[in-house]
Amino acid sequence: MTFIRKNWFALGLVVVALVTLADTTQTIADAGRWIKRQNGAALLIFMIFVFSGLLLKVDQVKAGLRDVQGTLLALALIFLVAPLLAYAMGGLPIEAGVAVGLILVAVMPTTLSSGVVMTASAGGNMAHALFITIVSNTLAVFTIPLTLPLLAGALMAGNAVQIDKLALMMRLAVIVMLPLLVGFGVKIWIDRTGRSQRFHRAEKPLQVINQCAILVIVWLAAAQSRPTILASGSAIWAVVALSFLFHLALLAAAGLTIWLFKVERGRRESIIFMGGQKTLALAIVL
Repeated sequence: MTFIRKNWFALGLVVVALVTLADTTQTIADAGRWIKRQNGAALLIFMIFVFSGLLLKVDQVKAGLRDVQGTLLALALIFLVAPLLAYAMGGLPIEAGVAVGLILVAVMPTTLSSGVVMTASAGGNMAHALFITIVSNTLAVFTIPLTLPLLAGALMAGNAVQIDKLALMMRLAVIVMLPLLVGFGVKIWIDRTGRSQRFHRAEKPLQVINQCAILVIVWLAAAQSRPTILASGSAIWAVVALSFLFHLALLAAAGLTIWLFKVERGRRESIIFMGGQKTLALAIVL
């Protein structure tokens, strides 16, 4: 039971995907596709960022601001090293659909919650990890519309890549920046009106709701992609191998970075975990 409590989110990811794929009646997949057509995934992302803003603490944000070097190194891994790795791996003999998936993952900001939890568990600076999450997901509103067409055009030469940058930027602003600012604004109001103690009891449930929302988004993605996944046969293992290789290379780059810049224990954990992971939910929405 202890193992399940500690790893319920990771187990949930596996269970949600397997149940959706194994349902021969397609009832579960049909329900997921219907919800996705109603913009369910975008609404969930909006909710996740509102709750993420509510869970922010002003003192944690201020603490994160102090480690300028660590923040810049993490952002370099997220927005520079990851796309360069994707470009290098794009030279491998992979299908166009797999290349699109690799591109989407590469341009994403860091993960929303798991990286912060891992940083804290490893004895790192949780406040700094949280700050990197805020900054990278905010910057993604501006970086994704620029890097996505560049990387897509480079890896898919010969195929027309048409991306409306302004429309994409506006969409990201609505589902990422706006709810994050709304949630953080409400949290500041709660603190100033002396309601922070009562709100503290709601923080853990909000975190659980956020993680459950991510599981629902994964279900929607599995439902949408079910026919393609089942028809791919053994090719799915090539995708798994490529994903493993990409994240392994990103972690290696993070390790090399902290070694080159001599980042000490206590500061380096947030760089490794936040720089070596990508947000799953936002990639699925896009």
